[in-house]
Amino acid sequence: MSKDGMTEKSLVTTNSGRSLQVQIAGKQLSIAAQLDDDILRQRWVAVLKKIPRYAAVEVLSNGQSIDQKLLEAFEKADKTNWILWRKLSISSTLLWSPELIERFVSRWEWGRKPGDKWRNARETDVEGLSSNTALPWSAELIDRYINRWGWHWLSSSSALPWSPELIERFVDRWEWKEWTRWGAFEEWEEWKSMDGLSSNEALPWSIELIERYIDRWCWYGLSRNTALPWSPELIDRYADRWQWVHLSRNTALPWSPELIDRYADRWQWGHLSRNTALPWSPELIERYINCWKWDNSGMNSLSENTALPWSAELIERYIDHWRWDDLSRNTALPWSPELIERYIDRWRWDNLSRNTALPWSSELIERYANRFKWHDISRNITLPWSPELIERHVNRWSWVWLSKNTSLPWSPELIDKFVDRWDWRWLSKNTALPWSLELIEKFVDRWDWRLLSTNTALPWSPELIEKFAGRWHWRNIPRNITVPRLSHTDIENIMGAIKDTPTPSSDLDGFDDDIPF
Repeated sequence: MSKDGMTEKSLVTTNSGRSLQVQIAGKQLSIAAQLDDDILRQRWVAVLKKIPRYAAVEVLSNGQSIDQKLLEAFEKADKTNWILWRKLSISSTLLWSPELIERFVSRWEWGRKPGDKWRNARETDVEGLSSNTALPWSAELIDRYINRWGWHWLSSSSALPWSPELIERFVDRWEWKEWTRWGAFEEWEEWKSMDGLSSNEALPWSIELIERYIDRWCWYGLSRNTALPWSPELIDRYADRWQWVHLSRNTALPWSPELIDRYADRWQWGHLSRNTALPWSPELIERYINCWKWDNSGMNSLSENTALPWSAELIERYIDHWRWDDLSRNTALPWSPELIERYIDRWRWDNLSRNTALPWSSELIERYANRFKWHDISRNITLPWSPELIERHVNRWSWVWLSKNTSLPWSPELIDKFVDRWDWRWLSKNTALPWSLELIEKFVDRWDWRLLSTNTALPWSPELIEKFAGRWHWRNIPRNITVPRLSHTDIENIMGAIKDTPTPSSDLDGFDDDIPF
């Protein structure tokens, strides 16, 4: 054999050997990964068997593709748990089918119309199957349960197979007029007005559809609906029906100087002044200088509109027209240290302190330290946050707002440095902290555990849940907990174990007694 031949054979043998080693290593890694997955799955099964029933159901109903067999396991575990079925009724992870809906027809929460008796309820307490966008919606499905649906929810749904035929088929069932929906806004709750079918942007809108039901529509809802086939002709056709307040703030209209001029005596100029869709220009502003609401007590003033062609010249030109409260919070101004200095005695400094568009720097903060409102500047996420900046003004900050701020350079060291200054209630809710089991353990007696239990940024795991089992507020555990895919046997095992679990309890003695690891 030639020297070259020997070399070639040697190379082939070597490469084959390496290839086999790679295959073996890959298989070993695959087996190890599978073992890790199995151990993690077993840990979750063990944890879900131990926590209160409603908490386990919450996790399962939002994280697993649940089919009819698993629902039968739920039903067998607890036939009277209406909370379970309400949760399942709004779940997007169930394997929805007409057969599944029929099988548990008497179990579902179909969706109740909000009213005064639900004043203390969350929105999810009255939602149900009727508001679920994951159902296999069809005209036949709607017809089959015609007397069960919450038609107010159906009328506002974007998931229905909307068509002129569908609208006509249930013409006397739809909620055409306004109804009231309970909702949440940050920490406050409020009533929200909904206009049902009239404000639904998913309908197949056309002039023919509008004309066909001209006396059924809620024209308030129609006027604010951005999905209508807006044109000057449409506006003119129903000029005496539109609700011009809502029309004035609708961003979908074919705005032009001509359209504005044509209905100058109909527009609500406060809403028009705030509308960002107008073809704003210095000429347009000047043309209607006496119509705009320049200073409207914080409601729909031209001064807060971010779409104006802002410039130092524009500000100066109408210096005595602006509402400086609104101008101070407007993020679209051409902010600069020179602009701030130029109108130093006109700004509203609390609004300026919250404005995220200022050219924030340590120098700017220092320069106006006695003018900025520290309660407001503490909540601003665009400051050049650093431990040094915090230390420099340690006695000026609002530590409540600082504790809420997600833009601080959060670290265990920063938390420890100001350990006695933080508001631990708000710190417990802050999703930007470098959350870890060690961090939670380090300050275990300082957290607000009710609020910590709601924090979606925690590294939720069996270890975390097990370690602090006696401290969690189970009703607050977030829906975002990621549980590996469980088998039918796993879930049946869980449901069988938790059916007698008392509810609620935040003190689970012996939680770790039979965790098998």
